[in-house]
Amino acid sequence: MTWQGFLQIFVLLAVVGVLGKFFGDYMYNVFEGGRTFLDRVLVPVERATYRACGIDPGVEMRWTSYVFALLAVNAVGFVVLIVLLALQPALGLNPSHLGPLGFWTAFNTAISFTTNTNWQVYSGEATMSYLSQIWLTVQQFLSPVTGLVVLLAVVRGFARSSASTLGNFWRDFVRGLLWVALPFSVVAAVVLAALGSPENLGSATKITTLQGGHQVIAQGPVASMTAIMQWGDNGGGFFNTNAAHPFTAPNAASLFVQLILGFVF
Repeated sequence: MTWQGFLQIFVLLAVVGVLGKFFGDYMYNVFEGGRTFLDRVLVPVERATYRACGIDPGVEMRWTSYVFALLAVNAVGFVVLIVLLALQPALGLNPSHLGPLGFWTAFNTAISFTTNTNWQVYSGEATMSYLSQIWLTVQQFLSPVTGLVVLLAVVRGFARSSASTLGNFWRDFVRGLLWVALPFSVVAAVVLAALGSPENLGSATKITTLQGGHQVIAQGPVASMTAIMQWGDNGGGFFNTNAAHPFTAPNAASLFVQLILGFVF
């Protein structure tokens, strides 16, 4: 390995180390009642969410209630996803007029993205409408935040050896989305778009090559999906080749940002 290679590894580890400490402290404050720099903006949003959904975030849950709420949220996501995949030709945001997925492909994809497995047996750019890709992006928020709140529940279970409750799932879940997943994924998506990843709802571009051949260049909401894909260690990308595709990682800076997202969180 060259000295440039060692330098790149050192810089990556240094950045991950610094950011890891910052975000570790930040996430502790988010879930254990400390103050964060986003509170002024997000606390009103959090309270409005609780009021709209009829949630009392101060109610402690036993493990049975906690698990039931967790499964209910993911069951809704699973059902919505499998319906979207089956009906995507009729639901819009489908400029390439892609057809429906077969039942078993839709079923496998829905299970995969609900469980954070994200196993793709298809080429996203040639199979999924933009609406389907957007909901797959939603699932890539739901599944890692679910994993995060499960970790919180397990830690509390050990820490509260004499207690019968694990906290409030809804509070953990809402805070995981609002304070952790959404803001940093949005920032990352803007950065990735600025570095060259597409973020649009336009039709695929059809070109004629210098040799006279024809080529279809797929595009779409790539940056937003890539950001949460890497943040949540999801693995399910917009394109079949994921980060090996030049639109997902158009340059070294883009790949460096994606590595930071994957290692820090």
